[in-house]
Amino acid sequence: MHPGCFMVFATGDDGWFGTSAAVFEHLAEEGYTIAGFSAPEVIRPIASSGTRVSTAQAAHGLKRLYARAKRDL
Repeated sequence: MHPGCFMVFATGDDGWFGTSAAVFEHLAEEGYTIAGFSAPEVIRPIASSGTRVSTAQAAHGLKRLYARAKRDL
């Protein structure tokens, strides 16, 4: 176990296929408290909307994601 450690894992371009799933499983087996998300699933709607996301908006989105992951674990 790794008390006090909380990890948020973002997959690579292939989502949960390939290496990302194996790395996520390994970290969980090592006792890390971990939450994960598929980067392509998060980015796809933003990219298809054609809108630009500012650094502040991206940071706010990550802050919400971390809070939700922490709450749900």
